[in-house]
Amino acid sequence: MKRKSPDPPEGAADWVVSYGDCMSLLLTFFIMLYSFSTVDAVKWQQLAESMRGALGKSSYVEQQSFSPIKKVSSSSGNKGAIIQTIVDKGGSIPSINGEQPADTDTPADTGYSVEEAFGDLYDDLLQGITAGGNELYVDIIRTESSIILRFTNKILFESGNADLDEEALDIISAIMAIISEYEEYLDKLVIEGNTDNIPINTARYRDNFELSIYRALNVFYFIERSDLFPANKIEIKGYGENNPIATNDTSEGRALNRRTDIVIMKAEVDE
Repeated sequence: MKRKSPDPPEGAADWVVSYGDCMSLLLTFFIMLYSFSTVDAVKWQQLAESMRGALGKSSYVEQQSFSPIKKVSSSSGNKGAIIQTIVDKGGSIPSINGEQPADTDTPADTGYSVEEAFGDLYDDLLQGITAGGNELYVDIIRTESSIILRFTNKILFESGNADLDEEALDIISAIMAIISEYEEYLDKLVIEGNTDNIPINTARYRDNFELSIYRALNVFYFIERSDLFPANKIEIKGYGENNPIATNDTSEGRALNRRTDIVIMKAEVDE
């Protein structure tokens, strides 16, 4: 009688299991490669948070919606005064609804040197900002190689929020209209976010460092999307509470530390 062949073992062969595991790992690897090739600021943060969670560190991943404009229904007289003094000085406000501003002469037409143009830029900004005593909200500081426009966060953002106040957009637009006239004499703009040392932990921002980054980033996004200045000549930085200009032991000092700076860097002059 013919001998009956033994029944094959149940389940998949060992090599099939190993092969499936290998393919799963390869798929995960290529997905990660693709995510790195298309990373942006928000996705990078989410990936970092995912890795932290995988390593056992408690954290959370939140999808940040980059909507830099905070809608408001009321207007502020002080903010309007800043806009008006800049316009009275002669700096037109670029349109953000498709209309083009009128053509104006630029410093290049007069053959200014970098030093002369930088000095004129400072004078124009100083006249536009300080006329009428509005330096309470925007301070201007001149150094050898830079001009610092120091905005108190009160004029740009609500407390604990990185969305730009709608009225602040006109102020930034008016100031950028002056700066853009001197663009060829400038190396770059650096937008710096700063806070005081009072801890925060909200649904949107885990700490002051993250809040300062998003504030600087939203100012950049507005300037870029409104075509107010070349984006490739703008840098952003967030310091959180780590770059104070006054003591954090008093309410007055903390108010000074809650600020957003636009640092205008002068172009280098070839000797």
